[in-house]
Amino acid sequence: MLRQFKSIEDLERLVENEVKEDRTIDFKADLDRDKGDDLSKKGISRFLENITAFANAQGGVMLVGITEEESCAKEVKGIQVMNRDSFQLTLENLLRDSVKPRLNGVTYDWIEIAKGTYILAITVPYSLQGPHVVEHGSQWRFFLRHSNGKHAMDVDEVREAFLSRNQYREKAIAYRNERYRELMNEDRYVGGSIHNDLKYGAKILFHLVPAQHGMGMSQIDPVKLKPILKMNKALEKSFSIWELSFEGLRAIDLGPQGFNYALRGQMLVSRDGTTELILGDYDYPNGNEGSLHTAYEEDLVEVTRALLQTYKEHQIQPPFFAFLTVHSFVGKKLYSRRQESFRQPRGEISRDPMMIPPVVFQEYDANIPEVLKALFDPVWNECGEASSWNYDEQGNWRGGIYD
Repeated sequence: MLRQFKSIEDLERLVENEVKEDRTIDFKADLDRDKGDDLSKKGISRFLENITAFANAQGGVMLVGITEEESCAKEVKGIQVMNRDSFQLTLENLLRDSVKPRLNGVTYDWIEIAKGTYILAITVPYSLQGPHVVEHGSQWRFFLRHSNGKHAMDVDEVREAFLSRNQYREKAIAYRNERYRELMNEDRYVGGSIHNDLKYGAKILFHLVPAQHGMGMSQIDPVKLKPILKMNKALEKSFSIWELSFEGLRAIDLGPQGFNYALRGQMLVSRDGTTELILGDYDYPNGNEGSLHTAYEEDLVEVTRALLQTYKEHQIQPPFFAFLTVHSFVGKKLYSRRQESFRQPRGEISRDPMMIPPVVFQEYDANIPEVLKALFDPVWNECGEASSWNYDEQGNWRGGIYD
């Protein structure tokens, strides 16, 4: 956990204790400026280098307005700017335009130490999307924070950083596969009866897995999360029972009266943000065989909106890996409320399970339907259609019942 600096007392303790710069803290008397609030060319380069160096290492805090001597905090001096909002926006735009991939989660805290004089605490999280490169003007380099400074990363360091990044995807895939095996054999005691989530009935499984999964970074408070997710229209429709559990927040759909042999659906949001959604009300009674009702696509788009917003508010970092598994729909057709040419898809699902490869959300504000399309289309392909009918010919989301 990075150190927090929210008050003058927090800052003065740095000087009193002669705290030294290290891998997670950097003191700057000011950012190099030409005049007014405009950063010089050197100031722009140094700002981008220092921020990405933190992100590519363990994260850290840059305290602008504190002088140092031999790397120790010397004086809480502060800086003056003409317009705080404009100055901060300039820094945000520099990171947005000159750092690839986009660096999420950087925060700016202005601590007033005298009228018009501030310490600017810029907190940079350890980034799971790295390594981040500075791409500004003719500069294209990776930087890494060390004990009390930064250095340009060499080829081996960059290669190692990219390999570490690829491990997140492999870990997420392994998690989805293991959970499916567990759910096929896992009995649980609910409402006075033993239930198995997947042994009975057709189900849609959706997993949204943050890259931080398995790293012991518990950031979600299930008590606070419960009333937020209950307001989501798709979740409100799907689940009637909401309860706290050891893992996090669980929602349950017991199904209609007499539906006693299995849970129809459930959701579990773990404390690290990993979400498992099991939905069982899309087995549409259409003809003798029944169909998979494609309304699940609209529900998953709506649920994903709520989850990405939750991750943003709890500072759970991208990327997020999304998985779709279609379970026990063999021999069934697709049913869509959007009939094309006055017909329904003709083909049948012949594979069980259909475990669709993951898609990746690289940022909180991603175009959710656009990303999820790559999960939906393979199910339509299985039934002989080119793509989901919930999108137009250009691949644009047509909108659903929640839009």
